[in-house]
Amino acid sequence: MKDSSLDIQQLVFVDDPNPYGVSRENWTAKWWVWLNGIPKPSSPANDSNGANGAINQVDRYIWFLAGTLGGIAKRECVIPEKAILFPIINSVHLLAESKFKTEAELDFKVRYEADNVQEMSVTIDGLQLSDLKKYRVHAKPFDVTLPEDNIWGVVKGPTRAAADGYWIFLRPLSLGKHRIELFGSDLDGFETGVNYDLMVKSN
Repeated sequence: MKDSSLDIQQLVFVDDPNPYGVSRENWTAKWWVWLNGIPKPSSPANDSNGANGAINQVDRYIWFLAGTLGGIAKRECVIPEKAILFPIINSVHLLAESKFKTEAELDFKVRYEADNVQEMSVTIDGLQLSDLKKYRVHAKPFDVTLPEDNIWGVVKGPTRAAADGYWIFLRPLSLGKHRIELFGSDLDGFETGVNYDLMVKSN
């Protein structure tokens, strides 16, 4: 597969710490607020074919793509001509989980899990991105609201979350067909991956 730093610069927000005027940390928090707000039966992260990918996509600038809750999925999605944010592999924990009592515990746990990532790969239209560890983003505790039947199986309502992991911020892709393949695993045996076939259409 191709691996060109010039092409990567054209595809990815490599050096911009604030895409569209928002920090990378806050963008990933926004992504988690989006994902956590959707009940498990219709969650884009629990989706085997891409049918749920457009749920609650309201941001003006960025389209969110989900990973999986474990395992590999193949998805087909029609998306607008926007920038794209997706995780390679990431960790989130919530105070709604009974094992956590403080935000400091959340913060420690997500850092620990992100430190233990073992393998990552991302290809975009056949272009393999390298040096993926530079795309790590840590999000300090932030507010989320969980619905009934949420993806974590915990009590609904407002709570606090912290997150850490590896994220790709893509500039808007050209109109037409594109393929994104992502995979990540950690030392505990967790694996996640998605092969996305995207059709980009004008807004």
